[in-house]
Amino acid sequence: MFEKFKKKRKEEKKVEAAVPETVKNEKTQAIENVQTKAPEPAQVVILVDANNVAYGNSQGSKGAMLGNVIKALDILNGTGSRILAIADATLRHNIDDKDSFEKMMSNGQVMQVPAASSADDYIWEIAQHHLKKGNKVYIVTNDRFPITKATTAESKNIRRISFMFVDSDIFFQPNLNDLVKSANHNDQMPPTQQKTAEPPVKNALSERKPKDTETAKKPRQIKKDAEIPPELLSSLVSYIGSRNPPVKVGDRINFASISNFLHKKYGGDFCAPFGFRKPKDLANLLERDGFAKLSHQGTTLYIEPTEKLMPNAQ
Repeated sequence: MFEKFKKKRKEEKKVEAAVPETVKNEKTQAIENVQTKAPEPAQVVILVDANNVAYGNSQGSKGAMLGNVIKALDILNGTGSRILAIADATLRHNIDDKDSFEKMMSNGQVMQVPAASSADDYIWEIAQHHLKKGNKVYIVTNDRFPITKATTAESKNIRRISFMFVDSDIFFQPNLNDLVKSANHNDQMPPTQQKTAEPPVKNALSERKPKDTETAKKPRQIKKDAEIPPELLSSLVSYIGSRNPPVKVGDRINFASISNFLHKKYGGDFCAPFGFRKPKDLANLLERDGFAKLSHQGTTLYIEPTEKLMPNAQ
C-alpha cells in the first residue's frame, strides 16, 4: 500500500513540475503590474484653524468675525491647493454671522469637530495623515501647536503659515506664492526600488507632468456669452458707493472685501446663485466688460473701478 502511495505521489510531482513556470510567470507579471503602477501625485494640503482666523489678530477684542474666515479662504482657494477649514464646536455660537456660518458648514466649506473636542488636536492628526500619504502639509494658524507638537523629524515637515490682518487685507508668512511654488517644484516621485526603470511608466509620468504644468499656467477661459447679472452688479456698485472714504475712479479695492460683502448679502456664498465657480470669475468679467481693471500685490487681488462702473464718481 505504501508503494502505491509513493507511485501516486511521483505522478503528482510530475504534474507540479510542469506548472511552476506558468505560475511563476503569472506571479512575476502580477508583481510587475504592482511595481509599475504610478503612485498618486502629491497634493499641497492647507489646513485652516478657523477659530484662530475668525478672531484674527484682534486678540478677541472684536469677537469672532466670519468675514475673516471668508477672506482667508478666498485667497487660499486661489492657490490651487486642497483647503480644509476646521472649527471648534463653540465657534458657531460666538461668530458674528451665525446664519451664514451655518450655511458654510452645511456646504462643506468649514468642518466642525465634535463637541468638547479640540480643533487643534484634530487638525494635527489630519495633518499627519496627509503627510504619511506623501502630501505637502501646511497649517494656517497664529497658535504655536504646529511647532510644539512637531517632536519627530517627520512631523517637522508640517509647516505653519501665520497671518495678519491689516485694514481689509490679510497677509501670510511664508508668502503663499513662494510657498506653493516651492512645494510644487520639490514634488518629486519617490525613487523606484527596481534597478531598471520601466519605460512605459517613465513615459507616462514624463508626459503627464508638462501637461499638468501647462494646465496650471493657462488661465480659465470665460464663456463668450457669460454676463454679470444686473442684481449682482447693482449690489457691487452699492457697496463701492458706501465705502468711507469715498472710492474714486482708479482707486484700488481689495477684491476679498467685495466678495466678503457679497457672501454675506447672499447667505454665505454668492457664487452658486449666479452660476459662478469661484469669486474670481466675477472679477474677470468686470475686467472683460470694462467695469474694472485687475491688479495683484503678492497673492492679493485688487480691482480698480472705471468710469463705466462709477459714472458719477469724482
